[in-house]
Formats: sequence, C-alpha cells, structure tokens
Amino acid sequence: MSKVIFAIGIAFLFSVIIAVFQAVEGRGIDLVILTIHNLGFVFGTGAATIINVFNILAEKREEFRTAKMPFVRFLFSFVWIGLILMLFVHTAEFLGEQNIVHWAKFIAVYAILAGVSYIWFYLFPRIKRLAPHSGENPSLQFLSIQKQLKVLPAIVLFFWYLDFFLNSFWPPGWHF
Repeated sequence: MSKVIFAIGIAFLFSVIIAVFQAVEGRGIDLVILTIHNLGFVFGTGAATIINVFNILAEKREEFRTAKMPFVRFLFSFVWIGLILMLFVHTAEFLGEQNIVHWAKFIAVYAILAGVSYIWFYLFPRIKRLAPHSGENPSLQFLSIQKQLKVLPAIVLFFWYLDFFLNSFWPPGWHF
C-alpha cells in the first residue's frame, strides 16, 4: 500500500512540474534545472538531517540504538537519490559557466559524494562485520568506526547546508 501511495505522489509531483513548465515560457530549462536541484536538495538534506537527529537520539535512548542501522540504511537511499540529482545539476551548471560560486557548489556536492561513499561503501560493511556478539566487548576497530559514524554524517550535513546557503543566494541558472 505504501508503494502505491509513493507512486501516486511521484506521478502527482511530475504532473505539477509539467504544468509549471507549460505555464512558464522561455525559462523552461532554468526551471527544469531548478526543480531537479530542489528535489535533490529535499531528498538529500532531509534524509541527512534525520540521520543526524537519529544519531543524537540513539546516544541517549536504547530503543533508538536497536533500530538505528536498518533505519539509517533506509534513509541513505534518499541521500543517494538527492545526491545523484544534485550531481547532475551542479555538474551541468559547472560545465556551462565557471565562476567562483559554481566552483564552491561543485566542491560542496563532491565533498558530499566523498563522505556518503566512504560511509556507505567502507564503514557500513565493516561495522556490520565487526559488531560484537552478545556478551563480547567491542573491538577497537568497531569503536573507531562507531566514532567515525558519529562525526562523518555531521560533516556531510554541513556540506548539504553549505550547498543550500550558496544556492539561496545564487540559484541554479543564475549568471554573473
């Protein structure tokens, strides 16, 4: 049922986007880029923010600790969707016109890519493999990865909001 609701929501979203494109003449491509960017930002920053809040709650309450890993993995799918959309927009924008703002946006989104890739492809597989079984003390490697999983999402979140700040003043499609 939730998949059907999600599909209907996506179809509705795209129909609204198409209606907006038809209503705005002459600025079609800028509007497409801005819409893709905003969708990417909402998915990525929203999921990254929730992951960071969930990390803070998991430190304080046991029920969040036990549910943490599956929930965070689920949210990372939204981070990836947002990141792919943002990479598309910022790479296209960077290739179209190069100036200091486009460089800053380009670096911010690739810093997000580096952090998310490191967490997803390096830390997640290792923490699952090194997780202590009941009654065992955690290894030093496990504790090190746990510490990295507390700090890195906050750093990635900083770059999401840096990109938001830059795009608030200089949105995609804006030219010097």
